Amino acid sequence: MALALKLNLRQSQSLVMTPQLSQSIKLLAMSNVELSAFIEQEIERNPFLDRDTRNDGQPENHREAQASSPTAAAEGPSEVTDHQELETSAQALAENLGTS
Repeated sequence: MALALKLNLRQSQSLVMTPQLSQSIKLLAMSNVELSAFIEQEIERNPFLDRDTRNDGQPENHREAQASSPTAAAEGPSEVTDHQELETSAQALAENLGTS
């Protein structure tokens, strides 16, 4: 009768579908019109949300990154497409809704 020691190591990876991840997937699948309507509904429903009233059309974190960049002043502002703006808005909304 021989005694033997064995050591087994298993590693696994899985994706858990959290409510925030599910909502993010739904938001990214929406068209511009659907996303705008959804954002309007959420702003009306949640008193802690408000519309960004800046006129430059760029997210605040994008403007701050440009201002801190040494080449930003020489290059001028970069253009942000509507899809990128909506995607950034959708991500911010998903984060806000996930924490409320």
